[in-house]
Amino acid sequence: MTDSAAPSDSPDASLSPDAPTFHGLKPLAAKRERELQEIFGEGGMLARAIDGYRSREPQTEMARAVAAAMDTHDTLIAEAGKYADRLSINIEVPTETSLKTLAPEKDVRAIRRTIGRLRLKLDEAQENASDTRAPRFAPAGQSTQMIVGADAANDRTILETSANLYGSYRLKRVYYSAFSPIPDASRDLPLRAPPLLREHRLYQADWLMRFYGFEAGEIADPRGDGMLPLDIDPKLAWALRHRERFPLDVNKASREELLRVPGFGVRTVERILAARRVTHLRAADLARLNAPRAKALPFIVLADHRPAPALLDSGRLAAWLRPPPRQLGFGF
Repeated sequence: MTDSAAPSDSPDASLSPDAPTFHGLKPLAAKRERELQEIFGEGGMLARAIDGYRSREPQTEMARAVAAAMDTHDTLIAEAGKYADRLSINIEVPTETSLKTLAPEKDVRAIRRTIGRLRLKLDEAQENASDTRAPRFAPAGQSTQMIVGADAANDRTILETSANLYGSYRLKRVYYSAFSPIPDASRDLPLRAPPLLREHRLYQADWLMRFYGFEAGEIADPRGDGMLPLDIDPKLAWALRHRERFPLDVNKASREELLRVPGFGVRTVERILAARRVTHLRAADLARLNAPRAKALPFIVLADHRPAPALLDSGRLAAWLRPPPRQLGFGF
C-alpha cells in the first residue's frame, strides 16, 4: 500500500491524494517529507511566492535536519555547519543576572555549553582540513551577539564578557547591537534606546582587543563609571589618560608601543617598521606613508619633530583632538 492510500486514521489521511509518495518511510516521516516539499520543492509555497525561486536540495536537507531536531530536541550544530560559512550562537546580554531577568527561558550555561560544543566541532574540522573527503564545516568560524543598552551593564562589563568569550572559545567576532525599544515590551526594559555612538565605540574597543594588544580592563577608564567616552575614540581616550608614556620615539619604539599611538593603525605601524630599517623617519616620511599625522604628532618624536611639553600636558589637548561630527569610522 502506498502512502497516498493511507487509511483514514493514518497521520497522512489529510494529505492531498495527488501528493508525491515516499516509499519505505514511516507514515509520520512521509507526512513530514511532503510538508517540506510543499514548502521548498518545485511548485511549493516559496516557488509560488518568489519569482525565480529554484528548489535546492541543500536547503531542503537543512530544513529536514531542523525538523528532525525539533522532534528529538537535539542540536543542529553538525548540520548547520555544513551549509553556513559562519555560525552564531548569541549570548544576548553580558551578564547572567540580566539574562535571567530579561529572558528567563534562556540559560547562559546552556548557551556557553553549545558555544563550547561548536568550538570542538570547529577544531575537529580544522584537524581534518587536509582531508579532501571531509565535509566542510563553518569555515569562517563562530560569532555571537550582545544587545547594548537593554540592561544596566556598563561598557567595561560588556568588553570583559567579550574578552572572556574570545579567550575561552576563540570566537571570530562579537557583534554589538544597540537596544531598540518596542511597544508593549517588558517593564524591565528601558524606554529609550542608547546612543548609536555607544555601539560604535564598543566596536572600536573590540578592535583594540583583537588587533592592538589592549586588555578589556584598560580600555574603559577603571577609575570612572566604566563607560567609553562618546566624543573621542577609545585609543585616544587611553592615550590621554596615560600621557606619561608619551611622547614615543617612532624610530625606536616597539611594534606594541607604536600600536598604542593615536592615529596609527596596524598597516601604518607595519609601514613604519619597514621604512625605518632603511631611514631615520621624519615628519615628511609619515605623510609619504599615509600615516594620519594630526592625531599622532602630539604623542610622537621624529628626527625633526618633538612636541612641546606644554602641549602634551595641556588640558586643552583633548578638545583640540576631538573630531568634528562626521560619518562613523574606526578612525584609529
